[in-house]
Amino acid sequence: MEQLHLREPISGLLIFPGGFNKLPKKIFYCDVCNEYTLNSDKCPHCNGDVRTPHPPKFSPIDKYQKYRISLFKEKNPKTSNNYN
Repeated sequence: MEQLHLREPISGLLIFPGGFNKLPKKIFYCDVCNEYTLNSDKCPHCNGDVRTPHPPKFSPIDKYQKYRISLFKEKNPKTSNNYN
């Protein structure tokens, strides 16, 4: 009986011809038009700046917490009153 040897893994072979490794890793969000995109530099809809919608990793031992909070207060003066 002859065995079948595959050169590529079966997962993603039919759906994604290039395989899963060629897919983008992150999704980005445009604050101007409130759209999600896979482009990491500019929004394709309005050409605005994009940012990552994912929250930062949580760590109970956070060395940079005070810097993030001060940056958040600078960018969001209306909502920063809750973080005094």
